Amino acid sequence: MNRLLPAYLVALLLAPTMGIGQVEYGANSESGSYAQINGIKLYYESYGNGDPILIIHGNGGDISSMSNQIEHFRNEFRVIAADSRGHGRSDSGEAQLTYRQIASDLAALVNHLSLEKVHIIGWSDGGIIGLILGIEFPELVGKMALMAPNTRPDQGAVDDALIEIARARLAHIDEMLANGDESEDWERAKQQMSMILTQPDITEQELESIEAPTLIIAGDRDFISNFHTVEIFESLQNGHLAILPNETHFTPVTNPDLFNSLVEKFIKSEFQRADSMEVARQREL
Repeated sequence: MNRLLPAYLVALLLAPTMGIGQVEYGANSESGSYAQINGIKLYYESYGNGDPILIIHGNGGDISSMSNQIEHFRNEFRVIAADSRGHGRSDSGEAQLTYRQIASDLAALVNHLSLEKVHIIGWSDGGIIGLILGIEFPELVGKMALMAPNTRPDQGAVDDALIEIARARLAHIDEMLANGDESEDWERAKQQMSMILTQPDITEQELESIEAPTLIIAGDRDFISNFHTVEIFESLQNGHLAILPNETHFTPVTNPDLFNSLVEKFIKSEFQRADSMEVARQREL
């Protein structure tokens, strides 16, 4: 197997860098800015007006990975999208990358922009970061729609094949570093791959503490096991669950109409948790 090709799988978000129409999301000088956040320069872009939505990309991605979501939601919302620490145009900092550090960065960005609360749309690692924001910064979070997060890196949560690909990718990165190769920022790539194999470490108790209404989404052919997706949902106080038939980890880019319409309905609707027994009583069943 070509060990370079799996980088597209391991990075988890791996939509090609692209713009929609005339807008080159992730490289738009008219909407892009840097904020000095937690000792680094964090790059972000802002679009539209209305209730704010923070869009969070996944491992190895950047703002452009979420082009379909930015384009859709900017029509009715203020959309803020950032390159996470160690990704895209944002600095890496000196310490090892962690999901909790990235969550702290994004919380600081929300405060920097003087926003009281934001809805969150997170994909893959962006979903993990969303969970941490709900745990550690609940005062900043409105509703969350999170596509295919995981709370631990073990084989019960993540597809075995993906773990093996990540290990092979990390071995290739170490080889490039040992050879002094300069064709890619291998130190940054190593940090990103190491996150996949060693993080996150979100506990069940932490999940249970999340109060924000949260929609957990996954494809039924996802990298994240259906069992683990349900496990996350069952731990939430105010959760909804959508496991999409014949969909994969990449639904936000391969089927954006489905993903965006589902998320939009969730964000716009009053949050309620249905009760089958209550419906049965109402229908006198």
